[in-house]
Amino acid sequence: MTGKDAMPVGTTAGTPQVLLAHHLKQFKLPTVLREYEKVARECAQGGVDHTRYLLRLIELGLIDRERRTIERRIPAVRFPAMKSFDTFEFTAIPSLNKMMVVELARCEYILRRENVIALGNSGTGKTHIALALGLAACQKNFTVAFTNAASLVNQLMEAQDERRLLKLQRELAAVKLLVIDELGYVPLSPTGAELLFEVLSQRYERDATIITSNLPFEDWTQVLASERLTGALLDRLTHHATILTMNGDSYRLKQSTGRKRRGAEQNQASTLAAPDRVLACPARTLARYYRPDLQTEDGNDMKRAPIEALFISSARASSGLLLLRSLACFSPPLTRINHPLRQRAPTRDVTGDVQILGLCKNYISCYKLKFSS
Repeated sequence: MTGKDAMPVGTTAGTPQVLLAHHLKQFKLPTVLREYEKVARECAQGGVDHTRYLLRLIELGLIDRERRTIERRIPAVRFPAMKSFDTFEFTAIPSLNKMMVVELARCEYILRRENVIALGNSGTGKTHIALALGLAACQKNFTVAFTNAASLVNQLMEAQDERRLLKLQRELAAVKLLVIDELGYVPLSPTGAELLFEVLSQRYERDATIITSNLPFEDWTQVLASERLTGALLDRLTHHATILTMNGDSYRLKQSTGRKRRGAEQNQASTLAAPDRVLACPARTLARYYRPDLQTEDGNDMKRAPIEALFISSARASSGLLLLRSLACFSPPLTRINHPLRQRAPTRDVTGDVQILGLCKNYISCYKLKFSS
């Protein structure tokens, strides 16, 4: 064999499995390395030719590579929260066209380089929609950047002061979907408004942008501080855009009111139930005491005879406040004995009413203490 016909160094050394594993690692094909033997057995059993075997193997590698790319891309966007359409209550915002939102979730508007503008008062889910659309774009393997308007303007002004504005503008222009949240809450300076206009103008008919705002279009002049700039910006944004109208009552306010109402109902139910029965909870306390001065009718000392006090809690007791009035009215006062529960005898007044329901002469007595709510 001549030098021309010689095999490359390393081709004949070692077993084929070892060499194949080495080469696949060099080409950075971990999925092919992991699956090729399993797929080869399946293809051999099914009579699949070598071309289809190679195609199936490469498809597995591509699918796994896309999955890992998406897993890296989502954390890189730094979403303030992970939101999806599965958790959005469309019934809470009747003005929102659900079918239009479902169509947007397919992300075809990104391919068409169109914009999405969500308008509505605070608490109606505009940020939720923007986050869900951004997440859907990541899952479709699009590059996404998420920011709010005030933060973006601050970054642009800092970059301008540090002479790196062009670099930041190129980075923003490179993403397929730019999400700008909360435009309208903070008025922008003239310089900040001009920088924001430049970013959005560079994306016009080149890439997709999502903007959420609590202001109608006619009030955007309050934020951008220039009618001329506002008109030019709206002309570009709305030319190829889907506008979502999200007016309605604040969803966050509804949730807060609902929690308060449910808490009040639970407290009322506890108040009604507590005086009528002994609660199986820590507020139920069994304390044993004895009166050292008591004697039975035959003169025997009653020091070992316990007085059992069963505390029936009220609704306030369930929150850790045992509402007891002092038992110091008993003379001499009750003394704690060595009981496993080691309950301390009350020695001072606290808010609450104590009602003694039973007292049997001067010998062993059972006190039922009931707290009135």
